[in-house]
Amino acid sequence: MDQSYPYLPGILLAYFAFLLGICSPGPNVLAAIGTAIGVGRRSGIALAFGATTGSFTWAMLTALGLSAVLVTYAAAITLIGMIGGLYLFWLA
Repeated sequence: MDQSYPYLPGILLAYFAFLLGICSPGPNVLAAIGTAIGVGRRSGIALAFGATTGSFTWAMLTALGLSAVLVTYAAAITLIGMIGGLYLFWLA
């Protein structure tokens, strides 16, 4: 556990960015609003809670999986950067 302390500021920053993203209007927010208006408040809250729980679960799995890969294979950082650069080049 002591090995993760240097990474704590970066982890907290990532969680803050995740919370900002989950609170921003998007398809999940529009679905929750539509459900709350059409079906009822309780259903809208349930849908919002489910979407938040699902997003948080995927974020945690991604963070834990990526950190495990980077701990095991230090050269993976370079590979991930190259793949990300190629993806951005493809998008352009």
